[in-house]
Amino acid sequence: MNNYKLQLERLKRHYEQSINAYDLVSFLDLAHTLRIWTELKEAIQRDFPKSKFKKWILTKRLHSILNENNCIYAHLPDWVRTKAEVNKGQISYWPQWDEKFSISNIIKFEPDGSIYISQFTYIREALKQDRIGILNQESHNPQTALVCFSKYLDSPAIYYRFGSKSLNHISNEQLIKRVANEYEASHSENQLSNFEEKNIFSEPVKKIMQYWCSNLPLPYFILLHIAKNIITELEAPINDLQS
Repeated sequence: MNNYKLQLERLKRHYEQSINAYDLVSFLDLAHTLRIWTELKEAIQRDFPKSKFKKWILTKRLHSILNENNCIYAHLPDWVRTKAEVNKGQISYWPQWDEKFSISNIIKFEPDGSIYISQFTYIREALKQDRIGILNQESHNPQTALVCFSKYLDSPAIYYRFGSKSLNHISNEQLIKRVANEYEASHSENQLSNFEEKNIFSEPVKKIMQYWCSNLPLPYFILLHIAKNIITELEAPINDLQS
């Protein structure tokens, strides 16, 4: 039987470290630990079939807006809290900062200096008022669904369009693996297979790492959200199984 308790304690430790302080080492340690959970997905599906995870669903109206321009969009339905590198000055940053753009990030600032984040929207166009209204309405009324662990890992982590003809997305599992591999959290560069070197998500993830919120890269928040969901949904059943 898999030692779920050990892996859960590892994940909780890296999760707590990442909440309180950000640096590339702690971020990559979190990515590598999450990668182990992607490799456990079949076992988790077998041993904890009743555990459900909340995924978010991109609505048709929001898809229509995002599909018109280069953009990045991610929603974190259970919010993410962090005290790491909180910058209340320039809340958002992206590489084309001097161009026309629209941003719609949902952020709450707390008295203790921490922030809670549930959404990132970067669109490379100054949207008209009617489109802004739709964006705000859809953003504050997200659609979600409860799914099993394997479907949760397969569900979109982030939508993006970088010059392509249509909107694309990266799943939770692919984002974990791309961060872990591209930045050598799980393998050194010399150990990567041809498949890893040529993965279609390599370049998009590198671009997404250039988009920041509160002085932190966007994948940092998404990986924190995935870790939080795993801990929240699996800690009790794991303790029951291996007590």
